[in-house]
Amino acid sequence: MFDIFVSLFAGLELCYYLLITQTGIVEAYHSDLAAIALLPLGGIVGTFMIPSIKAKAQPTTLLLLSLQNALTLLYPHFGAFWLFMLGIAVGGLAPLIVATLREARPYALFIALALSYATGTLLFTYDPLERRFLGMLLGMGAMIFYVLALFFHRTHKKSASISYPLWTMFVWVFLDSALFETLSRDTVIPIWREGYTLPIVLFHILGVTAGIFGKWNAQQKSLVIYLLFALSYLFYFTQESLLLSMAYPFVISLYNVAILQSLMAQNDAKKVSFTMVVVCWVASGAGLFVALHHLVALMPFLLVLEVATQTLTTFFYTTKRRLV
Repeated sequence: MFDIFVSLFAGLELCYYLLITQTGIVEAYHSDLAAIALLPLGGIVGTFMIPSIKAKAQPTTLLLLSLQNALTLLYPHFGAFWLFMLGIAVGGLAPLIVATLREARPYALFIALALSYATGTLLFTYDPLERRFLGMLLGMGAMIFYVLALFFHRTHKKSASISYPLWTMFVWVFLDSALFETLSRDTVIPIWREGYTLPIVLFHILGVTAGIFGKWNAQQKSLVIYLLFALSYLFYFTQESLLLSMAYPFVISLYNVAILQSLMAQNDAKKVSFTMVVVCWVASGAGLFVALHHLVALMPFLLVLEVATQTLTTFFYTTKRRLV
C-alpha cells in the first residue's frame, strides 16, 4: 500500500505543478514575466532550502503541502509576496517528492507520471482563471495520500539507475519548454485543443512505460530522446498535428523518466537540489523566454549542435580508450 499511496501523492502534486504553477498562473498573468518573476525565484529558494535546513522530511513535506493549499485559496489573484511563498512551497516539495519516490518500487514512478500526464492532458483546456477548486482538490488529495503513505512506510531496495550529465538534462528541458510554451499559445496547431487528447494520453503512457521498463543504456536512450525531439519540432513546423501529438508526448515522458531516475540515483541532497534548480527552474524559464520572444525557430540549430557535440565527444572518448 505504501507504493500506491506514494504514487498517488506524487502524481497529484505533479498535476498541481502542471495545471496551477506551470500553466495556470502563467496564463492568468498573461505570460507577464515581470509579474510572475517571484514565483520561480521562490521556487529556487525553496529547492535550495530543503537540504540546507536539514529538517526531517515528513513534517517538512506536510508543512509545505499545508502552505501550498492555503495559498491556493488566493488563486489566481496573488500578490508578489504570495507568489514568492507559493514558489517556496512548490520548489521545496520537489526534492522531497524525489526522496519519497526513491523509497518506493519502480511501478510507483510509473503510476505517478502516468496519472499526472493523463490528468494534465485531460484538464489542460480547463479555464486557467477557474482552477482554484481544482488546485485545492489536487493539493488536498496529495496531502491525504502522503499521510496515508506514512502509515505504511516501508523502504525498498533501490535498483541501479542511469545518471545523465547536467547539461544534457538542461537541454532536454529547454527544448521541451520552448516547444510546449509555443504550442500552448499557438492558434494554428494547438494539439491540446484540436481533439488529439486520446493519442496524447496514450503516447504519454507509452513513453513512461518505455522509460521505466525499457532495456537500453544511457547512450541509446539519449539518442532516442534527441531523435524524438527532432521529429517533434519537424512536425510542429510542418503542422502535422496528429504526428506531433504522438511523438511529442512520448519524448516528454521518456526524458522526464530519465531525469527523475537520475535524481533518484543521487544520495547527495544538495546535488539533487542544485540539479533541480538548473533543470526545472532555469531551463524551463529559458524555454518560456524563447516562446514569448518567438525564437522557437532557432531551437533545431541547438538540437543539431548538441547531437553533433555529443557524437564527437563519444567518438573521441571511444577512440582514446581503444588506443590506451
